[in-house]
Amino acid sequence: MDKDKITHETYSDEISLVDILKIIWKYRWFIVVFCIALTFIISAILYVSNINKAKITQNSYNIFINLPGISYELYQAIDIQLRYDFNQGYLSSKFSIEQISVETPDIKAKPYKPADFPVVQLKVNVKFSEKVSNVTFESFEKYIKDIIFQKKLLDTVNALKTPIQQSSSVIGSNNNLQTAEIILLFTKITENLNSIFDLRNDDIDTTYKLAQTYIDNFDPKISYLKEAKDICLKACDNIYFELSSLKFSIKEIDTISTNILSKSFITKVLIAFLCSLLLAIFLVFIIDFFRKYGKEIVR
Repeated sequence: MDKDKITHETYSDEISLVDILKIIWKYRWFIVVFCIALTFIISAILYVSNINKAKITQNSYNIFINLPGISYELYQAIDIQLRYDFNQGYLSSKFSIEQISVETPDIKAKPYKPADFPVVQLKVNVKFSEKVSNVTFESFEKYIKDIIFQKKLLDTVNALKTPIQQSSSVIGSNNNLQTAEIILLFTKITENLNSIFDLRNDDIDTTYKLAQTYIDNFDPKISYLKEAKDICLKACDNIYFELSSLKFSIKEIDTISTNILSKSFITKVLIAFLCSLLLAIFLVFIIDFFRKYGKEIVR
């Protein structure tokens, strides 16, 4: 008899699945309201958080440089100079740039190889820390053009002096002494141009005027050296006028539409709903328990 009594009491203390379902059904409206309310609150928090993130990632732009015959060396010069100035904090202080990188849409993936070039377009990915004015864009455009101008002008002068045969054929001199003097002239011009470029004007207009003035004021007495000087001066003018007429294509990256209602946001809302449901069920059992045994516990 005692064993039967103990067994009966044990079974009576256990909660069956039917009892669980009865409790859930009894508090069904509480569960529904609680789930909807909590899911709505969490969704609102996530939405506001995504908007704030989107605002942070705003002011991001793709700047396209369309220039025929972009060499691997020119790409490297732009990429290295931009990364150097960014790491030194110059781009941050002058243009309020937070992130910057250079790539070419013509090539599928990095690392790029010299054999992949020349290309006709470079893309500069820029993220600013604040709203950018037209003046800032114009200054940044002149800064990039200045990098290109310096590289192209130095390459042109170097191409004139090396190899010697190319230099002599360009100038029209077959005399070895004259050729040596011409190469020496080009070398001196290159050295002085490097000194001018070290001033870091970061403005193609200012750099061009300084370079043009220096080359124009160079006054060799011999006719073939004057001809060599005129070739450098003409190259300087041609490169400047080519870049001055070049217009960058600027495209703002639409971050809000891609970030707020993304798949990750919907996934987080679903997870929030499931967690709210489990929490609601857990709470109804606690509520039901205290409604039945609360007085006894207090006693």
